[in-house]
Amino acid sequence: MENKATKRTNRLGRGLSALIPDISTEIDKKDIITIDLKNIYPNQDQPRRVFDEEKIKILSESIKNYGVLQPIVLKPDDKGKYMIIAGERRYRASKLARKSDIPAVIKDIPMKDIMEIALIENLQREELNPIEEALAYRSLIKNYEVTQEEISEAVGKSRPHITNTLRLLNLPQKIMDMIDQGQITAGHGKALLRVNDENLQLELANKVIAEELSVRATEALAKKICEDNIKEVPKKSKEKDVFFIGRGSDYNVALEGSLKLKEISYIHSEAYASGELKHGPIALIEKGITVISILTDKNLLEKSISNIEEVITRGAKTFIVTNQDIENSNFDNVVKIEDTNPLLSPILSVIPLQLLAYYISKDKGLDVDKPRNLAKSVTVE
Repeated sequence: MENKATKRTNRLGRGLSALIPDISTEIDKKDIITIDLKNIYPNQDQPRRVFDEEKIKILSESIKNYGVLQPIVLKPDDKGKYMIIAGERRYRASKLARKSDIPAVIKDIPMKDIMEIALIENLQREELNPIEEALAYRSLIKNYEVTQEEISEAVGKSRPHITNTLRLLNLPQKIMDMIDQGQITAGHGKALLRVNDENLQLELANKVIAEELSVRATEALAKKICEDNIKEVPKKSKEKDVFFIGRGSDYNVALEGSLKLKEISYIHSEAYASGELKHGPIALIEKGITVISILTDKNLLEKSISNIEEVITRGAKTFIVTNQDIENSNFDNVVKIEDTNPLLSPILSVIPLQLLAYYISKDKGLDVDKPRNLAKSVTVE
């Protein structure tokens, strides 16, 4: 017996074939009527916002010569007008060709179903630019309770692709407009997400356009900015005690980060499971102490942020390594890493912690290659 999620994924996967037959099959002529273009209007919630004017012109010439070969799909409203469900390009091209009417199939179905099908159809046809694609994913998740996994299966794209595309919506509006207009690519946008400061993001985006930088060059510049930010952390604080916290596999990364800090900077540090904070460790948090949190599991996001807020209220300074999109002006330092397979996340999340330990050690004038009291081989009797 199919479960609810499977049924929904199957429905999403049908796209517009749920409304009209495939173009390769014959459409019953009795279902097609001619509608005056003056009585038709676009769907304001259409996920596709940018139309290629050159392609519209080409389609317009074809319509002048051969007419509209496939009817558009319309929904009647209570004012005698019709909203476009599918076929806005044909509608625009017909107007450009100075046609007075257009063949159409009328389908009076709920708006919720229309939006789901239209979104999936656009995604399957890959006719959306990256920002439109991200907005479509967000609309499906927010308005129709569809999960990323279900979208992934329906459109044939990986879950990390869905997640990283959604992250583009966390860029400043000016940068999203640059992607929308094709001035920079989604790859550039994803690289810019590694930079936390909006002014720096805009500065780097303008540099990308002015110097026509590749995605790889942009990634290198973003990486340097992130490393420079990590370098600044030791200069802002002189710690005697540091705490690391994490949940699930992030706790194991916290243990490694704490070990590396002790090993090469000689600062006392301890790692705790975030869920155990209230069972003793929270009593050690006082004003000015630094708490480093690793946050990569979206299923534990809410609880992990709650733990971070707990230490902030007690005066702690925070340094967060995450692949999630978190918005909180109370966080002192946030280092973004790429979202990837959860099994691989620790490989990425440990790198900023290693760099932090390295720069703290260098700031203290220590030799990171020769930690005191440590040997390359240890004999335990």
